[in-house]
This record gives sequence, structure tokens and C-alpha cells, in this order.
Amino acid sequence: MITLQGTAAIGHIIKPHGIHGEMSAVIEADVDLDSLSCLIMDVDGILTPFFISSIRPRGSQGALIKIDGVADETQARAFAGKEIRIDRDDEAWLEPDDEDGDGLYADDLRGFTIVTPSGDRVGEITALDTSTANYLFHVLTPDGRTIYIPVADEFITSLDPDNRLIEMDLPDGILDLQ
Repeated sequence: MITLQGTAAIGHIIKPHGIHGEMSAVIEADVDLDSLSCLIMDVDGILTPFFISSIRPRGSQGALIKIDGVADETQARAFAGKEIRIDRDDEAWLEPDDEDGDGLYADDLRGFTIVTPSGDRVGEITALDTSTANYLFHVLTPDGRTIYIPVADEFITSLDPDNRLIEMDLPDGILDLQ
């Protein structure tokens, strides 16, 4: 059985491309597209693997994807807006190994709350930006602003998965850079 924890989000389908079932997608993670064996998407609440007929890069973050069983524009349209995931054990996944052995990747931290060492709430992680060399957490602050915090081990002082908390000792002024 495919579980959410056993997969990693790499992007999403935008829309059909042409009339033969090809789909335009945004790929937001470092993956070797040529090495992907399948893509995983949610179908009626069930994570389902889809085998790739063809995949080709399009621009810096785009790809044109064709999956087995999708033969026309109408069938492809059903996938528009769907999140694309891959198995974390897939060879194409280029995310650095989990060196500290806690079993968590940066993408797993969505929904965690960031607090300071003094206990002040910084905000909730709503997304992970992997489009640059330095990954960034998108953090929704208590006052409704979105701020960006670098994903850096040296800032993380403790991690509490049970309570979904991350304590971060951030450099002075970083919360004001937005």
C-alpha cells in the first residue's frame, strides 16, 4: 500500500497539452525525469501509481507528461490540478539522504509550527519552495503574513514530530526580511 509518508511531492499537473493525452506539469523538486518509473497521484482519496509513457522537460520547471491509459484531452483534463508524488525510494529522487536518521524530510514538515527557543510562535509551515538552491519554508504568521525561512539544519534546535513543532534559533532580523 502506498502511504503519504512513503512518497514525496514533486509538482502538479497544470492542464492537458494537445489532444493525445499529454499533460503540462510543473516540477518543483530535484528529480531525474528520465529515471522516473511512475508518478503517484490521489484518485478518490487513494494514492495511485501511474506508469509513464513519456516525459520530457519543458523550460526550467516544466514537463510534458504522458501516462499509460490516458489517450485524449478529455482523460488528461481529469488530472488537472492534481499533485504529483513519487516513491521516496525511487532512484530519481535526488533529495539528500536523511543523515540524522529522524525519518523526516523538509517536505514532511508542512503543517508544523515554528517556535523560537523562548517559546514565541513564528508561524505554521504551509509550503516548501525548492525552486532555488536554498530551500525555503513558506510560513504563515499569526498576523496572516507569509514569510520565508531558509531550511537550514543550523537553525533547527529541536524537532517534536508528536506535537508537530520545530524550534528554530533564527538570526536577528530574518523575520523582518519580506
